[in-house]
Amino acid sequence: MSNWPPALRVGFWMTVTAIGFSIMLNSVRHLSDGGMDVFVITFWRNVFAVLFFLPLVPRFWPSRLGAARWKLYSLRALIMAVSSVTLFTGAILLPVAEATALSFTTPLFTTVGAILFLGEVVGWRRWSAIIVGFCGTLLMLRPGEEAFQLGALVVLVAAITFAIVTLMGKVLVRHDSPALITLNLSLYSLPFSLIPALAYWQWPSGEQWLWLGVLGAAAIANIYGITQALKTGDASLLQPFDFLRLPFTALGAYLMFEQVPTVWVWVGAAIIAGSSVYIAHREARSQRP
Repeated sequence: MSNWPPALRVGFWMTVTAIGFSIMLNSVRHLSDGGMDVFVITFWRNVFAVLFFLPLVPRFWPSRLGAARWKLYSLRALIMAVSSVTLFTGAILLPVAEATALSFTTPLFTTVGAILFLGEVVGWRRWSAIIVGFCGTLLMLRPGEEAFQLGALVVLVAAITFAIVTLMGKVLVRHDSPALITLNLSLYSLPFSLIPALAYWQWPSGEQWLWLGVLGAAAIANIYGITQALKTGDASLLQPFDFLRLPFTALGAYLMFEQVPTVWVWVGAAIIAGSSVYIAHREARSQRP
């Protein structure tokens, strides 16, 4: 993969992210339908994510798990805790595919943030792909009064906060490995997610333990894919590929909950996929000798 053009490598890792996101969000919906509170789900998600990474801790110990940047890691974890709870709440209040589509405002916030805070130069092709993808999202939603529902509003908060998490990850990847950054996001999030979870505490049942393990693994795939993509390319380059989350999430919602997206969802998904393929093709050609 090292000899692939950066745009194709970004596309690969963002596909890993999309699959992880789909499994994560549908697992949350399943656990919530089984009676588990969203704060408790968020806490156990972090616990299992840390457990999966424990074998790698000795490798990171010489650097004390990146402790030199503990303030940035702590702030990022706090923002991620807010993002997780609001996203999961949106997936519980809304159909999963619709919640995912609403979260596609994240690329716009991320791109603007990359320009303002990271000094990235965003060309017209990237802007065009992002705008086309976002129009595909609007086509799926055909927003009306539902845009003012609580579920939609909390997903909007999730989109803004996750854009901040993504930009902070771009800063951290200059110093630490994607694996360490992924581990620390869950490790530092543990106390932030435990405090509200205690107010709604419940021990998982037999089947729920399995689903929480799946949720933790999916969360790792989601964040690790994004972090690897950030290491490969600009934060703004990731955003057109971020729209790939929708078809995977919609498929999972159909298989698990028989939630059938409307025809507009698939038309919009086709537009989104086309914009992602286009930007990957153009970026790959522009970097050939």
